Amino acid sequence: MEVSPALPPNAWLRWATVIRHLPQRPGSLLEVGCGQGGFGARLARRFRYVGIDLDETSLSVARRRLDAHGVSGELRLGDLAVLDPTERFDVVCAFEVLEHLEDDGDALLSW
Repeated sequence: MEVSPALPPNAWLRWATVIRHLPQRPGSLLEVGCGQGGFGARLARRFRYVGIDLDETSLSVARRRLDAHGVSGELRLGDLAVLDPTERFDVVCAFEVLEHLEDDGDALLSW
């Protein structure tokens, strides 16, 4: 049996919604503000996963989570500038990120 990383109760509720909206086919996925990788370890099972975050400590936790659950993914420190401008993803997602941004509409357009 495959064990998923632990999530707080509210995150479990969000995950139940998120999983229903993800494409069934494999592809590439960018998680903006991946934090400590609770969702990332799950997403990396189904997609070519790239997670970006501004916090180096959170990325260290995320890397350990991905490794502990035997999934591969690329984690990058920084904002969208760490992406090659020609890079494209089938899915772009962010969880608990927009409320921290001054101009969330602009952020969505840039993603």
